[in-house]
Amino acid sequence: MIDAVRDNDLHLDGVQLWSMRDGQVVCHGVDEPADPETYNLCLLQDGEMVYALGRQETAYGPGDIVVHDSSRPAGIRAAHVTCVGVEIPKAMAVT
Repeated sequence: MIDAVRDNDLHLDGVQLWSMRDGQVVCHGVDEPADPETYNLCLLQDGEMVYALGRQETAYGPGDIVVHDSSRPAGIRAAHVTCVGVEIPKAMAVT
């Protein structure tokens, strides 16, 4: 479930920039990645997000950056978060 006020997304030559305010996100036990070809970075500005990868859960707060490889299944819980993010195609990433 994703329930948020998401501002306009900005698409720049394959890179997507986005922002969310007062958002609520709950994704438990996602077995299949939505788009296995991107890296997702999210800067949390307000609220708390819990990111679960396998058996490990990590809590993030304001000022933290969450980095996710979309090819890896993960779970996310967040309530009343404000954040900005970018989705970068793996083909454009420096390795």
